[in-house]
Amino acid sequence: MLLRRILGLDVLPGSSPQGASLLFAAVLVVDGKVVEKWREVNLDKIVEIVSDRNVDALALDNVYELAANIDELSRFLKRFPRSPRIIQVTFIDGETVSIEALCALTGICSGKLDPLQTAEVCALLAYNGVGAEALVFEEETLIRVGRGRVPGQGGMSRERFKRNIELQVKRKVREISEALRKNSLDYDLFIRKSGEGLTGATFIVYAPREKLNGLVKNEDGHELFVRIEPVGREKIEFQPLGAKVSYKPLTEKYLIVGIDPGMSTGYAVLDLNGRVLSLETGRLLGRGDLMRRLYSIGKPVVIATDVNPPPAYVRKIAATLGCQLFVPSRSLSIDEKRRLALEAAEARGLKVKTSHERDSLAAAYKAFLYYRPLFEEVEKEGEKYDLPVPIDEAKLLVIRGKPVSIAIQEAMRKHVGLRLPLERFDKFSSGTEIEKMQGELEFLKRVVEELVHENTLLRHELRKAEERAQRSEETLKRLLQLRELGKRLNPEFSKMEARIEMLQSEINSLKSVLENTILEEKRLKETMYSVVLGEKIAVLKLSRLLDKSGLRAQYLFVDKELPEDYLFRVLGEIKPPSANLYVFFRNQHELQRVKGKLPIGTIPLSIDWVNGVEDIGDFVVLPIEEIEKAVNRQSEDVEKEKLRRLLVDYREERRRSMGRI
Repeated sequence: MLLRRILGLDVLPGSSPQGASLLFAAVLVVDGKVVEKWREVNLDKIVEIVSDRNVDALALDNVYELAANIDELSRFLKRFPRSPRIIQVTFIDGETVSIEALCALTGICSGKLDPLQTAEVCALLAYNGVGAEALVFEEETLIRVGRGRVPGQGGMSRERFKRNIELQVKRKVREISEALRKNSLDYDLFIRKSGEGLTGATFIVYAPREKLNGLVKNEDGHELFVRIEPVGREKIEFQPLGAKVSYKPLTEKYLIVGIDPGMSTGYAVLDLNGRVLSLETGRLLGRGDLMRRLYSIGKPVVIATDVNPPPAYVRKIAATLGCQLFVPSRSLSIDEKRRLALEAAEARGLKVKTSHERDSLAAAYKAFLYYRPLFEEVEKEGEKYDLPVPIDEAKLLVIRGKPVSIAIQEAMRKHVGLRLPLERFDKFSSGTEIEKMQGELEFLKRVVEELVHENTLLRHELRKAEERAQRSEETLKRLLQLRELGKRLNPEFSKMEARIEMLQSEINSLKSVLENTILEEKRLKETMYSVVLGEKIAVLKLSRLLDKSGLRAQYLFVDKELPEDYLFRVLGEIKPPSANLYVFFRNQHELQRVKGKLPIGTIPLSIDWVNGVEDIGDFVVLPIEEIEKAVNRQSEDVEKEKLRRLLVDYREERRRSMGRI
């Protein structure tokens, strides 16, 4: 379970779920770092913070500070668009540890904590995987679909209006079913039919509420409604962070279960002797809820139905539990179900109240009658050995297809822990061989009796040793994790880590600057060689000359827009007395704006006409050939040749001067 954004909470003194106002201190931790704090928030503010900041979990030292019971906590969580997880950081390995003890173990805090500090510690501990999640909802979601309004009496169109709404409900149910199937979400569907349409339907989807986001949405219209809500638990259960939810039978008592699914689902539970242990009916009983109820009684080994072919609900439960599925050769008639249910119920003095109970009990008892001849054979065979044979274990193996004699032998070996070769027991598979080898059997009986006693003692000691070792290992592992957490969360350690992170960032930034500087230096060197060799000309930017007086230049780049009269005066001061001034403007629009308004001897050019322009600080560097092209484009008379020659002379003079160097 990845928790990145956790809101730590601690109830303020004098505030409790039973009081008029419930107030908390709150601290938001994102990726292990505190990002926001609130000294006082109520439940409405918590809902707002969680929704606006996409909080994954709420962390507390006691979940009952948030609500007095599971019903109140369930109502609170339903206020969120996406319910956050609830973490109690003090619940570790099935025991509650005080927040002060956790502080001492981890070293992240010391002394008496105020509510804001406690909230921060809770958030940090939860982020680092300390504590357990409080399970309020099952991994199931209900989707209810029904008519938005019921047509009243009177009117010729009443039936047509009613039929139209029921057909809309049917289409919506089909649409939701298709969406769930496309996304491989397991579900059960219970419907209420009416003519050609449906008056309502309920889906039990075996997935948490958030899995349905984007697939199904709540609707509340005039014709129909769709309501989505998670399935609540009967009580709050705690699950260690990172562990998976699992259900185990409370006892090893083997069960035969008959099921009659529907809007009201009946289920009957028998043991392998045919005694009725439970007979109940549940409305909209999901498979998950039914399996939890069965596990509270024992371990189902046979799931039975009264119809052929079996309903999908029954098939899925049998497959999930790994049970043998019993299906009668034909669907049972009403009279047959009454007779079977009455026979099973009378033995226990039970009264069958509903048709669902009748059908489920008939299915379970029919399955028992099918296996009863085999069960009786197991019991008779077990008596031959004059040993404590685990009869129910042998019956289970028979249900799974083992021959009776082999089932008895395997059940005995499993019970006493023997590992004798199978062929030694196979010699006793027939009555004649048993009579011939009575001596060996008597010997084995004595061996078994001794081994049973010794094995029982050793297994008891082994189980106690394994439990002690497991507890010690888990405690040690948790303490080491908490100690390591304390090192990481120690204030000085955190400061040092932050300092290292900052310095590393500065180093990376300086490396980037250095790399860019080296590249820029290389480019400047290449450009400087081109200028020295007369291949390019470095043209000053006008903005760099405005704050300097007495400077003159033959080439100039007007890199900013200036008033015309001011530009005329500035260019007059910069222009050499006996030479032309070549002025480059940023674009042709600016060039046209000042054309005819420049001092005599000023040649206006557009930088757009020049390719290969390099911007280097106070200069733009332009290739000679490109300047010639720009001059040729601007000049229209004899002066064009003079300008060209002047540039050629300039280049030759530069080369001659280089030759003299």
